[in-house]
Amino acid sequence: MDVRPADLRKGVLLPRYYTLIILAAALAHIRRQEAVGIRYNPESGAEWATDVLKKVAPKTMTAIETMPVIPDDPLQREHLMGM
Repeated sequence: MDVRPADLRKGVLLPRYYTLIILAAALAHIRRQEAVGIRYNPESGAEWATDVLKKVAPKTMTAIETMPVIPDDPLQREHLMGM
């Protein structure tokens, strides 16, 4: 019995929850650095790192940005809320 949603092929890999939490923590770190002027990348046409990430991986960025915040979740508490 295949329990995947009907719109996904069998060869499609989806990121695990833990992976999304780590990516969200990395994105939060980049955004904090950009807030103080770090991470400006002149080699890529004078773009900020988050702009480059949105071009390279738009679906991943959307998944991270729309991920719910769950204060009781130990993973989120460890990687996102202790920053």
